[in-house]
Amino acid sequence: MLSKFSLDKNFNHLLKGSSFNAAAKVLAVAVGFVASFLIARTYGPDFIGNVATISSSFTLLSLFALLGNQTLIIKVLPEYIAKYNFFKARLVYRQILVITLIFTACVITAWTFLEKITAMTLIRGLEQYTFLISALLVLAVFKRLNTQALRGLGDYKVYSLFELLPAILLTLTAITAILLKIPEQLFQYIYFLPLLTMSFLSFIFVSRTFALKIKSDNNSTTNTFLLPTKSSLIRLSLPMFGVTLSNAIIAHFDILMLNYYTSSSTVGVYAIYVKIVTITALAKHSIDAMFAPTVSKLHSSNKPQELKTFAKKATLLSFITTSALAFAVFLFNEPLLGLYGPEFLEDTPTLHLLLTATLLGSFFGSVGFYLNMTGHQVSFFRIMVVAAIINVSLNMILIPQFGSSGAAAATLISVITWNLLATRKILKEYNYTLIWSNSRFL
Repeated sequence: MLSKFSLDKNFNHLLKGSSFNAAAKVLAVAVGFVASFLIARTYGPDFIGNVATISSSFTLLSLFALLGNQTLIIKVLPEYIAKYNFFKARLVYRQILVITLIFTACVITAWTFLEKITAMTLIRGLEQYTFLISALLVLAVFKRLNTQALRGLGDYKVYSLFELLPAILLTLTAITAILLKIPEQLFQYIYFLPLLTMSFLSFIFVSRTFALKIKSDNNSTTNTFLLPTKSSLIRLSLPMFGVTLSNAIIAHFDILMLNYYTSSSTVGVYAIYVKIVTITALAKHSIDAMFAPTVSKLHSSNKPQELKTFAKKATLLSFITTSALAFAVFLFNEPLLGLYGPEFLEDTPTLHLLLTATLLGSFFGSVGFYLNMTGHQVSFFRIMVVAAIINVSLNMILIPQFGSSGAAAATLISVITWNLLATRKILKEYNYTLIWSNSRFL
């Protein structure tokens, strides 16, 4: 079946790109483990805690600085390339880049002001790193936007390498610091050098890709072109920002509530379960990396039948690969969890609930990317707000009584909610779903 599917050029592109991306992700996880092990053994848990707090701070702030532009750029670049050419797509990219840098400056100003006038700080005990976090925020935003631009341009090999390079650079940085016996205080700055490197490299590769594509572009369309205004781009990005924020709430609120209502050991066990489940979703994330820009291109080119066929094939591939990984985890969860310690074997039903949520997400397909890339980002934003409200409410109700199993149940119900609502929206708009089937209504 797979060989037959690969005759489809769109699916073939997705298959090659997602395979390359999946390999990069797996290598990144392995290399990242080596880096974290070396750093933890040499500099201790306090150092890990400090850099984790700094990283969490600028990562959270970057959501507000990007304002959904990291998703918007995946949509608009393939769209403008399909409608016009690469030169005009580069003009739009530059517009989005300017908007993002303006919002980044606003976020830094607002955050620095609030840090000084309020007692509620993101970096309690690490106030001396306020300037560092501001600088890292700029670098993180720049890197994220440019790597997503590479994704929108269809340069999946370079995009995948950017998934792997940070882990390699961090490992090399850690080895160098250990060999040179660099003190902890200095290494807290050196630790983030890979981000600086990746930020500049991402810009160089985007500029290079645009230059090469423009040089070889044969698309001399005569369509009337008007550069979109900054306000129109912001209006498009706001719903995508809402989706990103809702996803962040669903991803992290359970940990916060478990920390409030239960013990640190319960949180630790749950966090390991989440990491294991994330590994089973690696294949789906790799497929999504190629799925979104292809959907945008086909939708913009007005090829509805190709779009439908491609989306269903991608869903089938995602479900098969995720099912295989989830089955392996289910089959070998005891020896796998036993490596962490006996306490990690005491609540396996929680792991099973989280695995079920991941499986269901792959079964329904990448409904969120599909709606975002086909101009229904406002509808998906509303769906995700509903799912986030349900998630927060259920966590507050279930965790006090059921602990980590309650948190997993809240996640599962949230996943079912947004996938059902999004599938219903797709069915209403296009008279089919992304679920693999030859049936007209599926």
